[in-house]
Amino acid sequence: MGAYAMALFMLGFGEPLGDLADMRRDDHGLLLDQERLPKRVRIRKSPASL
Repeated sequence: MGAYAMALFMLGFGEPLGDLADMRRDDHGLLLDQERLPKRVRIRKSPASL
């Protein structure tokens, strides 16, 4: 696989191959990350501020 990737880059066809591993283009992965975020964020009150 590495030899094919190197040949594609040498021939100038490496751009689409590089886009496959681009995290910004991974819509499914971005959705999964967004689902893992907390829905609400609460500020904890420290005992000293009570």
